[in-house]
Amino acid sequence: MNWRNLYLDIIDFVKAGDIQIDDLQVLIDSEKIMRDYLMKKRNDIGNIKNHIFFFGDIKEAYKEFKEQNPHVAFSRSEGGYTFYNSKRKTYMSISNLMGIILITIYRMHREEYWENTEIFNCRGIIRAKNQYIKSIVGQEFFEWIKEMNESQLKLNLHQKEKIAKNIIENKEEFINSKMFKQMMKDRKL
Repeated sequence: MNWRNLYLDIIDFVKAGDIQIDDLQVLIDSEKIMRDYLMKKRNDIGNIKNHIFFFGDIKEAYKEFKEQNPHVAFSRSEGGYTFYNSKRKTYMSISNLMGIILITIYRMHREEYWENTEIFNCRGIIRAKNQYIKSIVGQEFFEWIKEMNESQLKLNLHQKEKIAKNIIENKEEFINSKMFKQMMKDRKL
């Protein structure tokens, strides 16, 4: 899944022309490894690591993060992209599937820490217990939800009225919805 994000983002980075050649090379090399693996030209993905993080209930967060309504933002959205940090030599693609976060790490800084999140190519059960991440991806999470909230503010008046009308007409259904429950979690945070 993140191979497609990486492939398309490399094209965008080249078009924009704002990526250093060393950074671009890391991404191109990673894309080739993943493509070859998907095309069955190789048996492994080398040092590339895939992680899964289940975005659950947040128990504590700093004020600025709380204000972005993270429960609603992550559990009610989907999308993905590639990012990198030249100084830390960290390169990743991230996909959010309504609160299931898939992260492909092409290269990471030695201070990155991922616990109980790595996906191995084998049969088994994925358990979401005691997951912990200390990573620059946290800043990406923050920027992502900030961007989602900003896009909601850009809804035109007609769209806002339509949403409000639907909520009023279906009040009981809305109160019993997962969206409302996520909104309440954000309010309590």
